[in-house]
Amino acid sequence: LKEVNFLIYCFDVTSKESFNTIKMIKDGIKDIVNNKKCVEILVGNKTDLEKKMVVNETDVKNLASQYNMQYFLVSAVYNFLNSFNLKM
Repeated sequence: LKEVNFLIYCFDVTSKESFNTIKMIKDGIKDIVNNKKCVEILVGNKTDLEKKMVVNETDVKNLASQYNMQYFLVSAVYNFLNSFNLKM
């Protein structure tokens, strides 16, 4: 990991445990990743499950800010359907 240039941290927005694991992983590898130019991105997946979401965007924004990362909230389902102009 010392020469890694890009890291994506992905979590499930319907699982607080999944979200909390990101901080543990990030803290666990901070001494291993020495490349100061490494781009790190936080991705929350399953936004299509709005009624089951337990991680809100404010929490995501705060974690991303804490670690100086960009963040994206995505849906593999919606992104897949939109790629092929399909309706759900």
